[in-house]
Amino acid sequence: MIVGAAAALGAASSLAQRRAAIPIDPAKLMVIDCLLPGQIIKQGGLNTTLGPSRPARLTATECEIKGGRYVAYDRANYETALAFWLPQAELGDLDAQAYVAEIYEKGLGTAPNYALAAEWYAKAAAKNHKRAELSLAYFYEQGIGVERDPVKALNLYRQATGIEDDALTYVSEVKATAANAERTIASLRAELEGQTQSTEALKRDLVLARNDLGERRTQLQTARADSASLERQLRELQAVAAAGREPEVKKLEGELKDKEQQLARRERQVTESEAEVAQQDAQIRDLENRSHDFTTQIADLQARNTEPAPVMRSIGPPISASIAPTNRTSRDLSLGTYHALIIGNNDYQKMPDLDTALNDATTLQKVLSDRYGFKVRMLQNASRAEILNALNDYTKSLKAEDSLLIYYAGHGELDQRNSVGYWLPVNADQNDNTEWISDQMITNLISLMPARHVLVVADSCYSGVMTRNSGLRLVATTTGNDAELKRLKKLAQLPSRTVMTSGDNQPILDDGGGGHSIFARYLLEILESNDKILEGSALYDELAAPAQTASARLNVAQSPRYAALADAGHLNGEFLFVPTAYN
Repeated sequence: MIVGAAAALGAASSLAQRRAAIPIDPAKLMVIDCLLPGQIIKQGGLNTTLGPSRPARLTATECEIKGGRYVAYDRANYETALAFWLPQAELGDLDAQAYVAEIYEKGLGTAPNYALAAEWYAKAAAKNHKRAELSLAYFYEQGIGVERDPVKALNLYRQATGIEDDALTYVSEVKATAANAERTIASLRAELEGQTQSTEALKRDLVLARNDLGERRTQLQTARADSASLERQLRELQAVAAAGREPEVKKLEGELKDKEQQLARRERQVTESEAEVAQQDAQIRDLENRSHDFTTQIADLQARNTEPAPVMRSIGPPISASIAPTNRTSRDLSLGTYHALIIGNNDYQKMPDLDTALNDATTLQKVLSDRYGFKVRMLQNASRAEILNALNDYTKSLKAEDSLLIYYAGHGELDQRNSVGYWLPVNADQNDNTEWISDQMITNLISLMPARHVLVVADSCYSGVMTRNSGLRLVATTTGNDAELKRLKKLAQLPSRTVMTSGDNQPILDDGGGGHSIFARYLLEILESNDKILEGSALYDELAAPAQTASARLNVAQSPRYAALADAGHLNGEFLFVPTAYN
């Protein structure tokens, strides 16, 4: 009996493995709008009812397995997709509200309606739907469908990513703070200059006032002496009481009275001048004190107005350093397993072959495996079915804390009419897009992956319609390894869905990098020489300029790009490359 059970279990397991090994029809791997059966509701064990159908985004095969219903249509259809999700959105389903907003944002075959997209994002964001909060933040950051409001954008970014610690902030906040400080400094300097000019003018007036006061004091002394002389003469005449000298006495009395009035006037003038000088002295002291305060404020603002190390995007000692900080870093970041799907297509069936794609892929496989400990799945000269089945496998096998890097080297195409990018597998036909893989399909499959971090590195193009190029990057407000570790811990916790491409909408060089493409050459050099925890954005920063310069020498305008994947679950985290010394 036990043997029979074991045999049955083994047979079932073998059957499951054989079924898993059978490739799924690529048409069944499209992410579609699936209407799942309603939940069975029992009331008191007597009445059983079926709840309303539940919409979900699944691959077609998953929808079938779960007993769902769907229409076999291209999902890039505005009216059908909107009719599917809008009723649920109006009933208050937050995911549905976010999907409706995405439909309005993308247009799906019609002109985008950004204002309506913003309204639906706002509805879901008001109930703390993270993806909607992040999308609405992007709208306010860029001024899409709403009036541009950097402050509101920053608050929404913080809310969506749960950043409440003042030790962490975004580069945009740093730049805004720096700009505000510069404006304050400029205003203080202008006011300081005005006060300095006023102080100098008052000092000049004070010199004149003091000169005038000196003259008035001299005149007052003269008037006092004249008055005293007349008073003595009058007393002498009054003492002798000489007959016939009454007119002389009256004359002296009149002159004395005039002198006393003049003396009183001089005394008032001196008093007024003294008061004026004292007031000007006080004003000058006040202006000098205020000028000193302005100078201190300016010095303080200049000292504090230092952008907190946005270039410090890697952390940790060299590999040869002591092991203690390495263990701490790895433990604190709580990183899961690293996986890589590497696709290198050289040998095309209906298109010109490539020279370096396969070599780029195999070299990257070795670097990621040996230096960073990735579990690598390699696809050489892969068909559409092989690529899509591999991507679908990761939607099931990845764990929530894992990281996945998807690397593609091969032919690519950008449809300018609808701004959709495509990867062209080895069985693709240049004149028939049946076997092409759209970036929308890749993004949709990535959106179903439970991994925390997914980075697409494509030595080809990727449509701008599927990406968002936000200027937001998380930085620490203080310097030092502890601050950087705290920042990296947050980046490690936040989900990320990002893409780095070798170019924008230009043809991409297949060679020029010494057996590699120019893009792959610098990608490999940076990853091989890196001995720090390296963020995806930092990798791009180091790669973009030299790759662009090198391609320009060959008279090709090739500008690498780095952006977040739209509507794939990106929450401003970062893909972190961790050398094996940190594991």
